[in-house]
Amino acid sequence: MKVIALLLLAALSTAAGAATPGVYHYTCTDKGGKCPPPPVPPVPPVPPAPPAAPTLPEIPAQAHAACVGKNAGTSITYVISKDEVMTGTCESEGGKMLFILRSYSRAG
Repeated sequence: MKVIALLLLAALSTAAGAATPGVYHYTCTDKGGKCPPPPVPPVPPVPPAPPAAPTLPEIPAQAHAACVGKNAGTSITYVISKDEVMTGTCESEGGKMLFILRSYSRAG
């Protein structure tokens, strides 16, 4: 039984090694040593283009209003809906405390 298990393991290891992408094997069988050069390996496929960046919605006036009276650096989480949340910090810009978006998540 151990012999069968070892033979099976050896066969699977050999099959896995043969199926490894990017590994090429070339054997010259000419007795005179005048073998042609090995074939050029295939060109790897071009990776797909990255997806387009998501569009972010405008920051609601209520998010900016939540920063009024807060200290700079205060973290605010503004819930737009049950599936949409903005998180950011209050920062002073032009003498006003504004909500600065740090993360945005939308389910679905």
